[in-house]
Formats: sequence, C-alpha cells, structure tokens
Amino acid sequence: MKLNVNLYLFYQVSHAMAHSTGVPQPSLDDKADLTCYICLKSSSNKSNLKRHLRLHKGQYTNYCVTCGKGFMDLTKLKYHQLSKH
Repeated sequence: MKLNVNLYLFYQVSHAMAHSTGVPQPSLDDKADLTCYICLKSSSNKSNLKRHLRLHKGQYTNYCVTCGKGFMDLTKLKYHQLSKH
C-alpha cells in the first residue's frame, strides 16, 4: 500500500514542479489516466474509474429507504430490497 501512495505522491510532486518551473508536463497515455492511484487497477473508461474510486472512499449513491444501507450500484440496491425486505 505504501508503494502505491508513494507513486501517487511522486506524480503529484512532479506535476507541481513542472507547473512552477514552466517546464511542460509530459502527457500521460490514456491507460495511465484510467488507473486507480490507490490500487493501480486500470479501468476501461472514466465513469468506471470514478465508480471504482467511490469504493475506496466509501461513498454510496443509492440507499435503502427501509434500513439505510448504502450501495454503489442501483441494481445491487434493488436486489437487496427484493431479497431482504
């Protein structure tokens, strides 16, 4: 886990240094742009990466009105409601 954080911090520092010195930041390829900075999992598109990052942050967008349990996917919420309540 520490290695992943160090890689992310290195990217952040090098990006900041490039801005402060006026040296253009080398562009990342599309695959690198779609890689999770926490676990390095690559995603096929930007929305999948955003959903994946919510998993690490514990952010849920759908909640059960009966018990309040949170879900990232609406389909998982519907399954929960049908099977549990």
